[in-house]
Amino acid sequence: TSIDGGVTYYYRVRAFKKSGFLNLGKTYSDYSEIVKTIVDPEQVQGLMAVTTGATSIKLAWDLSKGAAGYQVYMFDPSINDFKKIATTSKNTYTVRKLTGRTSYKFKVRAYHKLNGVKYSPFSSIFTVSTVLDDVQNFRLTNSATTTYTIEWDANPQITGFQIQKYDK
Repeated sequence: TSIDGGVTYYYRVRAFKKSGFLNLGKTYSDYSEIVKTIVDPEQVQGLMAVTTGATSIKLAWDLSKGAAGYQVYMFDPSINDFKKIATTSKNTYTVRKLTGRTSYKFKVRAYHKLNGVKYSPFSSIFTVSTVLDDVQNFRLTNSATTTYTIEWDANPQITGFQIQKYDK
């Protein structure tokens, strides 16, 4: 009962019978074959966002004892459940092709492959939002002696803009 998650253990057993005066002696059998086993990896802890951009989030988490790798899951509203998006041997993963200013939910579990695949419990669910998209294709389109027009691509997620004029 006092074993660590993700650690490989080796076991063997032998029988004995008490014998002799007052049963103080013991007679032993041969040892059994050695059995190798590994406890399921420990639950992933410390899931967080290292960097957050408009279209990507870099996730990181603490190493899990005994893990050969990790599976990253993201909540998919179309199926109302989490969906595996990646398998990695590292304790970081960058999720790409996301939408700016949108909230996403993630969870991660560790695994190893001894005597079949064994999984840790999932990490706590981590929620993080991407940042607002950058202004795209900013340009000067019409210039006269005293006036000019500036433009940029439309983005339905953006509700307003702040324009600054730079003076030396």
